Amino acid sequence: MKSWLTTHYPHPDPDTIPWHIYLQDKYKSAVDGISIGDEIFFYEYKYQKPLKDGTEFPRGRVGIVRIAFVSGAIYSRDAEIEYANGDVTPWLWGVPTDHEDEEGFVGRGDVLKVLGYNPGGYLRGFNAGKGVMQLNNAQAYKLTKLFKQGN
Repeated sequence: MKSWLTTHYPHPDPDTIPWHIYLQDKYKSAVDGISIGDEIFFYEYKYQKPLKDGTEFPRGRVGIVRIAFVSGAIYSRDAEIEYANGDVTPWLWGVPTDHEDEEGFVGRGDVLKVLGYNPGGYLRGFNAGKGVMQLNNAQAYKLTKLFKQGN
């Protein structure tokens, strides 16, 4: 089993969006080698980028808010998001997850420390814009331990 970290904008309230890994079309290869049963850590940003349609989202928790497991193969999706600044982003790939654990939390500072990142970072443009990266075993172990302590 491998472990991965992915970033998410805050979900709407009520939450109608599945907690899957979502990828822009150009970053599909970022999850090459992902398999059913792999562990996924979900890092939630503080804010959703403003959408053209004006949809508002709650403030995110700024840290790892859940751990889940890959439950199927990568799938294509028809999702182009238009942002208030005019940018259109094709989020055309997803990786399904299930068996979510929401009973924990790892704050941004601890996540950055485990990853070996600058303590002032915000994970915007995470992993060169891909929004997902494979973790090593030590990182996954530390994040799981911190998550369980943070409930």
